[in-house]
Amino acid sequence: MKKLDLTGKDTANIIFQSNGVAIHSDVIEPYNALQTAAFDAGFDMQIASGFRDFERQLKIWNGKYLGMIPIFDDNQIQLDVDTLEPFERIKAILRFSALHSASRHHWGTDFDYYDKSTFDQTLGLKLVSSEYQGDGPFANLHQWLLNNAENFGFHFPYLNHNGGIAEEPWHMSYHPLSSGYLELLESEPKILFDLIINEDIAGKTTILRNFEHILDYYILNVNRVE
Repeated sequence: MKKLDLTGKDTANIIFQSNGVAIHSDVIEPYNALQTAAFDAGFDMQIASGFRDFERQLKIWNGKYLGMIPIFDDNQIQLDVDTLEPFERIKAILRFSALHSASRHHWGTDFDYYDKSTFDQTLGLKLVSSEYQGDGPFANLHQWLLNNAENFGFHFPYLNHNGGIAEEPWHMSYHPLSSGYLELLESEPKILFDLIINEDIAGKTTILRNFEHILDYYILNVNRVE
């Protein structure tokens, strides 16, 4: 496990599929097994977003911080970034988007899923909780995964809202591998700190000034598998 794997700057272990989705090479076999089991249960589980490299996550971050990509609150109401102080703006972004260099999508172990068999193309995929709960189009698959995903090594790091990142029932992780990356991140946070210093990141001064809070509250604060 290399430090560059942690930050999305190395794709040596990432396998890119024909549909453009990419995951870690060690996740392909267990994912295929989970997908097959889901299919046998009547679902067409597909990955909406898998591996994202550092540059992609950086574009998302800078776009949101600078107001080129909309930011929404917990009620899906768009925020006016120009009215937010720098740290408030950063916290608003972190509710739904990870800090570049600290996204679990960098590891190739995590992905956002949906049920293609119940996906309505006219509505599009929003990746909001209502799609995965109650009578949402992906609620049945989500419930099946809650009961079965652990048998294949997968879990939900953002299943419950812990006060930092919002609840994300669509986000799954291959625990046998992602746990190692999380441990590396916890033991060597300087990897992230130094990377932020050396990159062209919007809000850099405020991020560095509040780095410990961001690390504890928005990066390491996830549901863990005991």
